[in-house]
Amino acid sequence: MGGGLVVALTACSKEQRLIRQLEGQWQWQKIEEAPVAHIGISDSVQHFFRFLACRRAYTSSCRCVYSMEKSGVTPVTLVDTLIYDLKSDEMSITQFLSQKTAPNSSPEGILNNRRFRVVIKGSILELRNVQIPAFKIVAQKVP
Repeated sequence: MGGGLVVALTACSKEQRLIRQLEGQWQWQKIEEAPVAHIGISDSVQHFFRFLACRRAYTSSCRCVYSMEKSGVTPVTLVDTLIYDLKSDEMSITQFLSQKTAPNSSPEGILNNRRFRVVIKGSILELRNVQIPAFKIVAQKVP
């Protein structure tokens, strides 16, 4: 009977450790093998995640602010908040509070209803898509 509690506490602490590592701003460095057309990464188009603090990540949903900044003659900044669940090292994006940003502007959007395995190596974050293994987003932590 006590073994189940140990497993639950271990699982909870794993998610909380991962959440603490995720907290903060990450700038996308590249997108590999995205399943649909998207606005890429260039000197004039930048994408960011800002993962917010989250308590009880194992039992509740967490929030991340996605933003895209497009420079040029008419600069544009799009901001959206995504809701995700975290189980072990897998992130499931379940909802966007707006449907206007490029990666999720359609049901097939590159972030919409996607599951990613989260891998953090130092200041590099990789979101490796569970459904399409060749698809991943690589981001670097912004100090």
